[in-house]
Amino acid sequence: MVSRPQIEFVLFDMDGLMIDSEKVYTDVTNRILGQYGKKMTWDIKAGLMGKPEIAAAEHLLSFFPDIPLTLDSYLSQRNTLQDDIWPTVPLLPGVRKLVLHLKACNIPIAVATGSKRRNFELKTGH
Repeated sequence: MVSRPQIEFVLFDMDGLMIDSEKVYTDVTNRILGQYGKKMTWDIKAGLMGKPEIAAAEHLLSFFPDIPLTLDSYLSQRNTLQDDIWPTVPLLPGVRKLVLHLKACNIPIAVATGSKRRNFELKTGH
């Protein structure tokens, strides 16, 4: 009989795995751009993923040189809108059940994120 290796711990990535943060990023960005009759396409969004905050915002705005939206104004609007949404973002399907199962099995878990601490706290405070 072949023995299976024991799970010693589990490390989760929060954004996109535990919560659907990508939907929030897309909805908020399109809400801001919508004020100017614009919309972020998948190709634009793909170019934003993995970039630091300012680099991502600069990349985004480079596609819309005809709108009067500064980097600072975009980031301010985005942060305000996201701050209102983060406390209500639910876990993705199956996450709660898996976390509770791991806890019941005494398997240590941790969450990794590239989010700033204040955003992490908003996303997880509920």
